[in-house]
Amino acid sequence: MNISKRFITRAVCAVLSVWGGALVAQAPLSPPALDTEFHEPTIDAPDLTAAGYVQALPLLTGRDTVTYGEHEIRNGALVVPGVPAVAAIDQRVRRWIDALDRSSLAPRGLLNVATLLVQLGDDAGAQRRIDQWLRTPKLTLNDTIATWGMAVTIFKDAQMTPRRLQIVRDYEARLEALPHKETMLTLCRARFDMAQAYGKAKQIDSLIAIGLRAYALDREMSYEQRWGLIMLSMDESRLLRIVVPLSGRPHGVEQIDSLLTVFRGYAELSPAELARDTALALIKPVVAEMAQRLYDQYHWLGHSAPPYIATHWLNMPPPTQTSNAAPGARVFPLNDGTIHLLGFGWFGCGACHGAMRRIQRELPSFPNGVRPMYHEYTEGYFGNDLVSPEEEVEDLKKFFLGRRHYTFPISIWAGPKDSTEAGGFLPRPSPTFKSLAVCAGPTFYVVDGKGIVRYMQEGYSGIGRETELRIVLDMLLQERDHGTPATPPPMPPTLPSSLNTPSDAP
Repeated sequence: MNISKRFITRAVCAVLSVWGGALVAQAPLSPPALDTEFHEPTIDAPDLTAAGYVQALPLLTGRDTVTYGEHEIRNGALVVPGVPAVAAIDQRVRRWIDALDRSSLAPRGLLNVATLLVQLGDDAGAQRRIDQWLRTPKLTLNDTIATWGMAVTIFKDAQMTPRRLQIVRDYEARLEALPHKETMLTLCRARFDMAQAYGKAKQIDSLIAIGLRAYALDREMSYEQRWGLIMLSMDESRLLRIVVPLSGRPHGVEQIDSLLTVFRGYAELSPAELARDTALALIKPVVAEMAQRLYDQYHWLGHSAPPYIATHWLNMPPPTQTSNAAPGARVFPLNDGTIHLLGFGWFGCGACHGAMRRIQRELPSFPNGVRPMYHEYTEGYFGNDLVSPEEEVEDLKKFFLGRRHYTFPISIWAGPKDSTEAGGFLPRPSPTFKSLAVCAGPTFYVVDGKGIVRYMQEGYSGIGRETELRIVLDMLLQERDHGTPATPPPMPPTLPSSLNTPSDAP
């Protein structure tokens, strides 16, 4: 499988949620006459519900649905929406809102209108719509809890301002004031959302503290809710956003290790829980696998990277340190003062090829002091032919250097073919892949100049200024140039309950 299951699921859901029934058929668009023109499918009031407008909004904000996440290309160049495009988007959203205001809008549509108003910067109007919905007769407590959680999400997704950050805090505080038994996972998600909002505001200490608070309710959670917390942690890399800033701070490694140890313990099933529902034994292996996977990947954050071992080295001289992992294997030093972006993939992975092509295009944009490297392994065949490791390496060389003309360093693990119990032969697995628990292609790790792992991600969206990867690289460059932050992070009042007693302070 080339990319992780959750990435495929999110991509498919994102497309289907927009095109899955609310939109009417559109006439084909003709190519724009000028690069400065702004063209979008016509989406008018009769075509969509309030929820449909919210789902269609990403189509208007510069994303190309066909390629899922790429900007539109005109005349061979990427087009990023400028001021005229943003003004056109806002005008269209305003027309949507006016049309909805003239219609007999069902109360459940008010939250969607609030989302559209936030797009226009009308935060007060959005809050009025949320309050109007909360005054709907016969609203249950669960409805109110869900609404406050959605309100946090609506505002944290927008461009962050000090005023919006305060709005997010106010809605989260309303959830905090209720009994945790009632709010539980909604409160956890709100705390994750607040962490993202603090990240946008570059308030990293607050990001860490509120992010760790998301794990402060484990003692009060049922087994099913702990499973839900694991799922929340995996989705959108929420746990990773907390661990990354901790990895370079004093005492941060200890906090990461403690958090991940307890996190892995969420999969344990107590006798009382099993007695309550014996069916939980059936889902325990699934929960344990998910928790272990995150542990295997994230526990490297803040620690020295495992040995980076390969047998062949393209576009670079081979390292001098040898390894007994395979004949001809050598170890590349990662503590050489350079920040390394390490990519991992294999030839049969289509997404990996896309990442390699993009790295080649972006080489001139990589900051000084950052070095991309890519690690491949042999699969025992090339095309339709079974080949020896050396023959496969030669085929890979011809492809990467002769056909693709890649100029960045590429390492290849060509382990010998070992016999199996069934009488066959399989290539020996890459020890570096195994150590880093790489299970999706492509996967990237960032290692600082001291050889410490500081970041990881599955998939590759480039190093544009607003990507999480570029933000991490810029953070490491600043750290290198100005030293490690002198002040330790706050010891959060909310390490998981088995480590510390949770506090009610926000």
